Amino acid sequence: MMPTDKSHWMKQVRSAQNYKELSNVYDRWSQEYDENLQNIGYIAPAVINGLVGRFIQSTEAKILDAGVGTGMVGELLAILGYTNLVGIDLSPGMLSIAREKQIYQYLRQMVLGQPLDFPDNEFDAVVSTGTFTPNHAPPESFNELIRIVKPQGFIIFTVRVDVAPFIDSFREKINTLKRDGLLQIVEHSQLFECIPFLSHEIIHQAFVYRVLRG
Repeated sequence: MMPTDKSHWMKQVRSAQNYKELSNVYDRWSQEYDENLQNIGYIAPAVINGLVGRFIQSTEAKILDAGVGTGMVGELLAILGYTNLVGIDLSPGMLSIAREKQIYQYLRQMVLGQPLDFPDNEFDAVVSTGTFTPNHAPPESFNELIRIVKPQGFIIFTVRVDVAPFIDSFREKINTLKRDGLLQIVEHSQLFECIPFLSHEIIHQAFVYRVLRG
């Protein structure tokens, strides 16, 4: 039975103490995830897809969906004609739901912030939606994302900006990567309420960065 409190799963996510606990929460949530997020007006996948459509011209580009969840982003990308999609997530339950949608070339369990089992220059772009938020993917994740994206490829992502300690460390990491000549800002969205039917205080922003390494 689906919890009547819309914030039930959000509270579970926030209380997770480590990646194993977080994965277990998402495993339990996976069967209800799509319906729950639709009910709270989750708009980040649509924002990301708009940016992909603007900056990734080839629908054959190899795109990694990092933090794929149930494949909500991939569903929209497939509608736009993108066919060469790969996904990773820390939750086997989420990956199972995404696999049922049959839109990804393959899906694998990996954790952002840890070494990723891909060769250098594997992808034309990485998209990541809803993962750069407290208690999820750390800013250090970008070291690996930069490594696996081809030079001049893109990293397109959302980040939660209303939590001061998290966004401060995130900006510090991104600014370091820019100073080191590894990333270049291409575009950013306006601030937006990520789940407006649940909260007006959870604010995200989307970014497009070009990888300059190599």
